[in-house]
Amino acid sequence: MERLINLLPLLLLLICPISMMFMHKGHNHGGHSHNDNSTHSKTEHELEVLKKQTEQLKAEVSNLKNLVKERV
Repeated sequence: MERLINLLPLLLLLICPISMMFMHKGHNHGGHSHNDNSTHSKTEHELEVLKKQTEQLKAEVSNLKNLVKERV
């Protein structure tokens, strides 16, 4: 029993990294996922959508700046 009490601080110190390993394994961070391609293509699609939105916003900002210049 005394030995267990002596090991208690070490066990408390190790519980965090050990639990992190299990959590990462459970979320497929530690292994290979079977849907990597679909995730990658989804991410690329989202990136393209965001790029288009950025270009549209830049055009709107430019138009608004021109309108402000005309009024001043």
